[in-house]
Amino acid sequence: MILTYLNTNISVVKNQTYDLLEVAEAALVSSGTATLEAAIFKVPPIGLLPK
Repeated sequence: MILTYLNTNISVVKNQTYDLLEVAEAALVSSGTATLEAAIFKVPPIGLLPK
């Protein structure tokens, strides 16, 4: 799925976490293990917290 927002293409990819983190510049992550995984790959996480 590709979303277009402010003339920017954003791809939503599932089940390829480590492949994506190897090439990511930043990551939208939920709190917990995903934050740790981003840190291991030295990718700045942007945390999403439950309401």
